[in-house]
Amino acid sequence: AQKEVTLAYGGLLKVIQADEAIFVAKVSSLKVTMQTIDMNGSAELAFYQNRIALQQAERRFEQQKLLPDISLNYFQGTNPELNGSLYGYQLGLKIPILFGGQSSRIKATRIAEDISMAESSEYEIQLKAKFNALKISLSQLQQDLDYYENEGETLSEEILKTANGSFR
Repeated sequence: AQKEVTLAYGGLLKVIQADEAIFVAKVSSLKVTMQTIDMNGSAELAFYQNRIALQQAERRFEQQKLLPDISLNYFQGTNPELNGSLYGYQLGLKIPILFGGQSSRIKATRIAEDISMAESSEYEIQLKAKFNALKISLSQLQQDLDYYENEGETLSEEILKTANGSFR
């Protein structure tokens, strides 16, 4: 038990990144209530959902590049030969003829979207598995603590009394 305490103390120093010794105060109650968390509201899952939405928007953008494009421009200029200003409008219509490159970009964005969805579902599965493992660990530790409080503490006091009596 002392070695486990020493290892836990070393792990604590590593986590808080302290070089010198720290004082750990004793706590009167060892019980901590479990806080329920909403896994769907986690920042990591929101990141993956936003990434999927970005990939979908990029795919829609690439698909829209296949549609005709209309442009209207207004220009103003000067011509020294005419000693005046020129004003004009320009109307343009862009019709895509070759679709090979654009269809490849659309396929690439669809693949990137599928990858993002797969990574999101994989992370969600890992998160749920980790959460379930922690719940099981908490249940086991809670059983150990209940045993100690109900039976182990009185048993250890009796053993110490017997040992001290035998020693005397």
